[in-house]
Amino acid sequence: MLPAARHRTTLLHMPLALPPITSRQQLAAMQERWSGMEAAAAAAREEAEAAAAAAAKAEADLAALSSAYNGLEQHAFEMEEQLRRLQDQQQQQQQQGSAGGGAAGLSEADVAARVQAAIEEERRQRLHAESSPGAAGTAGAGDAEAAIAAAAAEARAAAEAAAEEEMEDLLACLGEEQAKVEVLSSRLEELGEDVDKLLEAVAAAADEEQDDEEGGVHQEDGELL
Repeated sequence: MLPAARHRTTLLHMPLALPPITSRQQLAAMQERWSGMEAAAAAAREEAEAAAAAAAKAEADLAALSSAYNGLEQHAFEMEEQLRRLQDQQQQQQQQGSAGGGAAGLSEADVAARVQAAIEEERRQRLHAESSPGAAGTAGAGDAEAAIAAAAAEARAAAEAAAEEEMEDLLACLGEEQAKVEVLSSRLEELGEDVDKLLEAVAAAADEEQDDEEGGVHQEDGELL
C-alpha cells in the first residue's frame, strides 16, 4: 500500500471528538438561556397577579360606591317620610286651630325649622357620600357605577390578554431552546460523547467556581478582621 493511501486510511479511522471546552460552553450558554426563560415566565406571572389585584381593587371600589349610594337613597327616603309627617302635622294643626292659639301641636315656625333642618341634613349626607373613597365626583351615581364596572372589566381583559400573549411567546422560546438541546445532545452522542457526564462536569465546574468565590469572600473577611 502506498504511503499516501495509508495516511488517508489512518485519517478515516481516527475518532472524531468535540473539544470538551466547547461542549461545556455551549451547555452552559443553554442553561443560562433556560434560566432567562424561567425568569421571564416568573415576571409574566407577577404581572398577571398585579393586574388581577388591580381589577379586584376596582371591584372593591365599585362595591363601596354602591353601598354609599344605597345608604344615601335610604337616608333620602327617611327625610321624605319625615317631611311628609311634618306637613301632615301642620295641616292637622291648622284644622284644629283655636282662637286662643293654645292648641297642642307644632307651630308654623317649628314646622319650617324642622323642614329646613331635614334639608340641611340631606345635603350634608349627600356631600359626605360624594367625598367618600370611590365616589365619582359630580357625576351621577349610576354613571359612576357603570364607569367603574367598565374600567374594571377592561383592565381585567387587558391583563388576561397580555399575560396569555407573553405566556405563548415564552412557551415558543422554551420549545426552541428544548429543540436546540435535543439537537446538540444527538450530535454529541453521534460523536461518542456522554451527555450525562458532560452535564455532571458542567455542574461540578459551576460548584467549584461558586466554592472558590465563597472562599475568596471568607478570606477577605478574615483579612479585614
